[in-house]
Amino acid sequence: MYREQTLGQKLVFLQGVLRDAQQTSNESWQAIIHEDRLLARINALEDQIRIYRTKFPNEDTIKQELIQLTDSHIKFEEASKIKLEKAILERADAINRSKSLECSLQLIQDELKRYEELYEQHKQDTEQLVQSIDEQRSLISEFEIKLRDSDKQYTELENDKQRIQTNFDEYYQRTHQLEELQKKSMQNGTSHDQCQEDSSSKDIIIEETTNSVEIPIIIENGEIEKPHQSMIPSNQNDSIINHNHEEEY
Repeated sequence: MYREQTLGQKLVFLQGVLRDAQQTSNESWQAIIHEDRLLARINALEDQIRIYRTKFPNEDTIKQELIQLTDSHIKFEEASKIKLEKAILERADAINRSKSLECSLQLIQDELKRYEELYEQHKQDTEQLVQSIDEQRSLISEFEIKLRDSDKQYTELENDKQRIQTNFDEYYQRTHQLEELQKKSMQNGTSHDQCQEDSSSKDIIIEETTNSVEIPIIIENGEIEKPHQSMIPSNQNDSIINHNHEEEY
């Protein structure tokens, strides 16, 4: 057990030493790389210095070059400031336009919402109008049916009227024929008894011809009431007969 523990401790120690060695190696490589970079940078600067010395052997020339570089730098800064101010103004203008567009967008959205509400209202009104038109069409159909029924009833009434007129004409013709017969009998010198018999026969014929006539009555809603019989009163018949008798006498 002791040997195993000792071996384990040694193994841990060796692993730590290995890690330290690797870290040290990495740091050494990094230091070498940085050193190489610094040497390369130094060499580049030395080369630039040699170039400047070759190009500008006099210090006044270097100063003039520095002054020109400084002026160029100042001009560049001024131009940059102008461009920056212009960019700031453009940014402010863009922000204002963006806010204006946002307000316009909000107004357009509100207007769109209002138009949507109006559309829904018009849609409901249109549906109600269509429903009302359907109801009116139904009423028109009912009225057309009632109108056809009324036309039919009117035709029936006209037929009844023609029938009544025909019956009345027949009655008038028969009455006229009876009057002619009475006149002829008067001219032939018939007796008063014969006239009485003719009068009684005339009464019988009148009673037969004055049949009851069914006259339909139209009430307000277009329906036909149950027809009732129209009779000529007996006193009117008597008055007609008496009038005929007076003419005969």
